[in-house]
Amino acid sequence: MKIPAVLSLLVFLSLPLSAQRFYSVKYESQADVKVFVVDYESRADLCVYKVKYESQAGKNDGKWFFVKYES
Repeated sequence: MKIPAVLSLLVFLSLPLSAQRFYSVKYESQADVKVFVVDYESRADLCVYKVKYESQAGKNDGKWFFVKYES
């Protein structure tokens, strides 16, 4: 049972990662990843922080920058 989880993790980590830039969409069907805001940190699977400038977003350190345009 652990092998599929480890394999999934390896596949995810092998994807090319760049700065953490995100774009909000109007419809759920347009999203590749769904993110929800929770009231308490303990209810989250992943904690991220919204930064003001793109240069503050890291490669994969939980700092996200939201862009205005999808492109």
